[in-house]
Amino acid sequence: MYSILIVEDSPRINQLIKTGLVDQYKCYQALDANQANKWMDQVPIDLVILDIMLPQVNGYELLPVFKEEQIPVIFLTAKTEVDDIVKGLRLGADDYITKPFHLDELAARVEAVLRRRYGGSKELSYEDFTVDLSKKNVKSNGKDIKLTQKEYELFIYLVKNRGISLSREKIYQAVWDFAGEFSETRTVDLHVQRLRKKLNLDNKLKTIYKYGYRLE
Repeated sequence: MYSILIVEDSPRINQLIKTGLVDQYKCYQALDANQANKWMDQVPIDLVILDIMLPQVNGYELLPVFKEEQIPVIFLTAKTEVDDIVKGLRLGADDYITKPFHLDELAARVEAVLRRRYGGSKELSYEDFTVDLSKKNVKSNGKDIKLTQKEYELFIYLVKNRGISLSREKIYQAVWDFAGEFSETRTVDLHVQRLRKKLNLDNKLKTIYKYGYRLE
């Protein structure tokens, strides 16, 4: 089951959103940025529904926290001006819904974003590994494998591109969500080394000389 974090400072609206989604998803509720960050530290989150007009730290300011972790975000807000919508989407939101809203539409938008991000499948398999995409959990022969967030994202990216030679730059841009000038070869190399060790992939995760890596 996918996990959704609802960040909305109105308890009534927050609960209304949960009521519309709780039958299909595991829902966590936050009234401000502090509560949102606490949930992020405690549980894996697959999607965030985010209000813009929050106390202290607004939704625009909070958005990069979720984007850094590659978590899709839907803005749900009373800010209905075109400029606000354009700003939200340009900052990286995956969708933008204005209030008042219909629960059926919200549920459909949530389903669409999850399908785009996770491919509609909740599981991914490779060799003896099984990945539960909703829980962000990796198992080998039924045994849990502990990975950091970036190690997990790197593994998913490599599995989804199995058999393809990937440059270090492309890997870094995809996993670290960075589109600027590339200079982080060591970051990619270190994470690949850790994956090889943790998942025993020495014979499967090949180095492409002066280029990058390929998962066989």
